[in-house]
Amino acid sequence: MFYGQHTNGIAKSPRVAPRPLEPPGPLHARNDDAIGPFDMRCERDPSEPPVSVLLVEDDPLIREFVVEALRDAGYHVIHASTGEEALDWCKRHVADVLVTDVTLPGNIDGWQIAERCRESDPELPVIYATGYSPAAPRPVPGSRILNKPYHPDEVVRMVGDLGGEKGMPPN
Repeated sequence: MFYGQHTNGIAKSPRVAPRPLEPPGPLHARNDDAIGPFDMRCERDPSEPPVSVLLVEDDPLIREFVVEALRDAGYHVIHASTGEEALDWCKRHVADVLVTDVTLPGNIDGWQIAERCRESDPELPVIYATGYSPAAPRPVPGSRILNKPYHPDEVVRMVGDLGGEKGMPPN
């Protein structure tokens, strides 16, 4: 099952017990617990702070699985469930990569989040996740679009690819 997959308007998620989210803070990739040949952890200098990812996703299960995958890969993840929450955070901080759902509750969608975050950081890498959007697409230049349904490892791979543009070696 891929996250974000819908059937008859009902979101389907894997039946697993949710793992509590870790509190935000610097995370470091561990080399002693490799997961095999498809290890998606980011390779970086441990003395450097981790790449920060702002994830905006209104579905709590999708958000939890993507946050967990990104943190397991060594990224520092900040997450929001609405456009308003994301923009409040962006007013005070700068993320290295923005990953946003396009259709969100409230008055601010993913397109607007990226446009406003790019006002303070014109080179901010952006990944849009979308299955359906009633608004006409208007991605910011250089962004990527991730179609739902997707697997969290796809987000990790894309963040690694785009994170390289912010001073981190690409995976």
